Amino acid sequence: MKRYVNIWDLLSDYLAFSEMTQQTLADLVTVDVKTVHRWKTGKAVPNHQNISNMSMSLAIPVDVLHSLNTERPIFYDIRTRKFAHSEYDTELINSKSLEQAIHKKSLDQDIYPLYSESYIDKSYIDIIVEYDRLIYPNENNAVDGLVIERAAKYHQDINFIIMDSKKYHYGHLVCLPIPIELHDALCSRRILERDIQPSDIIDHLSNRMMDLHIYCMYASSSHMALKIIRRAARSLALALKQDRLSPNSHIAAYAVTKDGVDICNKLGLYSIFENPEEETSLNLDTTPIFFSGRICTLSFFRHLLRP
Repeated sequence: MKRYVNIWDLLSDYLAFSEMTQQTLADLVTVDVKTVHRWKTGKAVPNHQNISNMSMSLAIPVDVLHSLNTERPIFYDIRTRKFAHSEYDTELINSKSLEQAIHKKSLDQDIYPLYSESYIDKSYIDIIVEYDRLIYPNENNAVDGLVIERAAKYHQDINFIIMDSKKYHYGHLVCLPIPIELHDALCSRRILERDIQPSDIIDHLSNRMMDLHIYCMYASSSHMALKIIRRAARSLALALKQDRLSPNSHIAAYAVTKDGVDICNKLGLYSIFENPEEETSLNLDTTPIFFSGRICTLSFFRHLLRP
């Protein structure tokens, strides 16, 4: 992540990254180009409505824009849309905080299931698919939207999106429960994620061994990452206690960002294979790694498995 000290430094980098003109920025934020020029020269700063329009149209977290607009430095990655108030922010995620996350009581009112009351919110799925294509521009390995819909229908606690009251997107999780045979095929690279079919999704957790395949996860900050992990871990912890999930089941993920690789390592997952070819061909910020590990080997779940 890069350290920014004012809002125009960020907007300048965003324009370059997106190959966008100042006129296009002005149109998106619904101001005239002269206003954008005044932001550039420091003669004016965006107002509250400008910030709101900017966040919605550019998909930059509103926290980032508010911080820079009040001259509070912040670390931000334009491509992955992740921010931190300190370069040590990622240290918030560790084995102790993960274990505490399971037991922390929170209503998590800003977490919305992708499927609710017999209804799939396709706008949420569109947001997730758009983000996934941004950080991992390999459409040849994208799962069909129907796969996400089926997983969301049967497993609401591990398929959700985080939105605030104004519908700013702060994070999401898509987890696909699939047979262990498919997991083994993914590990051996006999199939790709795109080969997963709607009919492959296990429609209910059981005590038979399976793979909880994390297809995509986005957290705008370490705080949001802990919130996502807490929500999913508490659901799995309950399933373990009720004998609806085998402790020998796997959690797997194909991590394509530095943060994703870091979280998988901190979760205690094992590297199965690396894909340096994709790092080069897709211009990624790290070498993609396929991770996997049995639930019974994850330290923050072990206390749940004691007799």
